[in-house]
Amino acid sequence: MIYRIIGVSVLTLFLLQGCNEYLDLKPNKKLVVPSTMADLQAIMDYPTMNKGPFAIIEMASDDRNLSKSEWEALPEDWRQNYIWNKVGLNDQLIWNEIYQIVYNSNLVISLIDNLPSNVHTKDQGDLVRGSAYYYRGQSFFDLAQVWALPYDPASSSQALGIPLRLDPNFSEISFRAMSETVYQQALSDLHFASALLPVQSNHKTRPSKAAAFSMLSRVYLTMGNYPKALVYADSCLLHHQAYIDFNTLDTLANAPFQNLNAEMILFKTNSSAISRTRGGAVSSELLELYDVDDLRQNLFFGKRTDGGFHFKGDYSGSTSLSFAGLTTGEMILNRAEGHARNGDVAAALADLNELRKHRFKTKTFTPFVATPEMDIIALVLEERRRELCFKGGLRWLDIRRLSRESKYAITPKREWPGEVHELPPGDPRYAFMIPEEVVAISGMPQNQY
Repeated sequence: MIYRIIGVSVLTLFLLQGCNEYLDLKPNKKLVVPSTMADLQAIMDYPTMNKGPFAIIEMASDDRNLSKSEWEALPEDWRQNYIWNKVGLNDQLIWNEIYQIVYNSNLVISLIDNLPSNVHTKDQGDLVRGSAYYYRGQSFFDLAQVWALPYDPASSSQALGIPLRLDPNFSEISFRAMSETVYQQALSDLHFASALLPVQSNHKTRPSKAAAFSMLSRVYLTMGNYPKALVYADSCLLHHQAYIDFNTLDTLANAPFQNLNAEMILFKTNSSAISRTRGGAVSSELLELYDVDDLRQNLFFGKRTDGGFHFKGDYSGSTSLSFAGLTTGEMILNRAEGHARNGDVAAALADLNELRKHRFKTKTFTPFVATPEMDIIALVLEERRRELCFKGGLRWLDIRRLSRESKYAITPKREWPGEVHELPPGDPRYAFMIPEEVVAISGMPQNQY
């Protein structure tokens, strides 16, 4: 079964909403095909649909510092991932979980046209169909950020991407599509979803038009298409531009943010969370970016017993979950970078100041003012690091995409006494190893180092 080859167990696909709806529990275990719009909506509402593969690549970014003893206490794959060893993310569980989302989406797409049109409304059908295309497009993009090299328009038509599964047929052979094909498929799915989904969802766990526009902006930004990243960030913000006044939050709380808060466009978590006790200290380089009156310093970070700091500002409102969804803050910064790349300093500064005024102590906020020597792109990139740290691997995505630009490229570095690890721009380790079992069974080529 080819979906098992790429990591999906067929039985689990129907164990949804109490499992009795999709699995006949008689001895022959006969599978029952979902046959109503409620069945398909239940598949789209299953919690694993809102998961992403970014827990471990959060560890690969430069926002954490592990001591040697903390590093040695981690699981083997996390240890190797932290120092960018090529075997670091040979994790089939994460691969399985994301392709599970792809399969569920394909299943819904394949079944929805067969349902009688007189038993559901057009809005119900559009929501389910739009959700399926949204989740499939998002998943293709997410997978490419882990198992394919950073997108490069100069080589994307020859660079290997990830397998594209476009239907639930188990008999088709899996192969790695070219990077350009992967990104174009993700964009196609998200564009189609944006035309079907409601402007706002009744539940932040369900995709909306604003969420589809937000993901389109993220994909275009990653591809370096800054005009379109700006357009879709702006389209999202037309429908969703709510902010949290950080002055209303408790800086002493262990989890100062509420789940499903006003800034959240779509709820999503990492496939597994990095615990505060095992995740290492927050990078001193990151901490030094915050002004003394910037409330993010005390809302995002808490003191460790060793004097360092851990991240506590998760938008899930939890000390155990790890938020990886979409927010107003990300979109205002995508739009700001689009303006900055276009040379519109005034518009970029307006976006930065709009965000920052909600982040500073009352009466302490001083807006940025343009100066002749200002590097507006660098200013936006620095604000992205302050605002988007530990939000579903966004720092890793920025490191990857900026590796194409000599002026803004970042070389993450780990230093221990007598030992230095670096990840320079263009390094093949920006694509992690495809799980060995997947390669062995499917025959698809492994990433080369």
